[in-house]
Amino acid sequence: MDRYSVENFITLKKKIQKQVNFTEIFDSPCRMPIDYKEWSPHDFESKCLLGSTQIFLRRMPSRKCYNGNEFSRPVYQINCPCKHSDYECDLGYMPVTKSIGFHCDLIHESWLQSINYSNCSPGRMFNKTKGYRKLPGDTCEGGEEDWYSPHLLPCPFNTTLMPEFILFVQRQEISIISLNDYDFTKLSLLPKSFLTNAIAADFDYKNSCLYWSDIHSNRILRYCFDGEQLQPEALVEIGIDSVEGIAFNQINGHLYFVNGNKSKVELINTRINYEGRM
Repeated sequence: MDRYSVENFITLKKKIQKQVNFTEIFDSPCRMPIDYKEWSPHDFESKCLLGSTQIFLRRMPSRKCYNGNEFSRPVYQINCPCKHSDYECDLGYMPVTKSIGFHCDLIHESWLQSINYSNCSPGRMFNKTKGYRKLPGDTCEGGEEDWYSPHLLPCPFNTTLMPEFILFVQRQEISIISLNDYDFTKLSLLPKSFLTNAIAADFDYKNSCLYWSDIHSNRILRYCFDGEQLQPEALVEIGIDSVEGIAFNQINGHLYFVNGNKSKVELINTRINYEGRM
């Protein structure tokens, strides 16, 4: 910079402007790129700061030149892989130092019970915290992000608020259409990461659980919409081939399925914690 202005207000509320001119001290305008060097602010552990490397061009201290009025300082930003230091404890968690390092522990179980799902309706997703959140302004990507980022889960499903709906399957999507109003909006129940090639589905109204068959992985799966389950539970994954239809008995909890390529109709009892199959 060859000159700059200093503005201030004195007690009489008059504005005073002073200008400092360095053009007689420095020899000439700086030249690109020989009079400049790259500079990047960073922490002590790496070349990153708040999840990114910002590279600035600054005049070399040994060069007796000035930037000039037309100088535009280019800034390059490269996001860094996420690491532990990019995160802090989320609301309701406190930092604890353990032998393996910094860790965030839940302050009290009652805090989780106080979470309000009133704005979380079927067909929508919510973030379930793992106890961590990114520092404000942090832009890191990848790296250890999956360890600390929240789980994206389907909202809890209260069937008393939506007692009548149509359930249908479209391979990579399982959806419902409510019959309680005249909107008839299609609501997708599961994130796409839960599905590969779904072919048939049914619903347990009492426990708000969805059952479906996936012919790509040859499994029958269950997901309960309680706001707690992180992944679908595999109920049957041995001895089945192309399950093309399933039906849930709302009274006794039996799940019937058509084992297509084996020309069988079989059932399992979903209310026991081991595979009781007939």
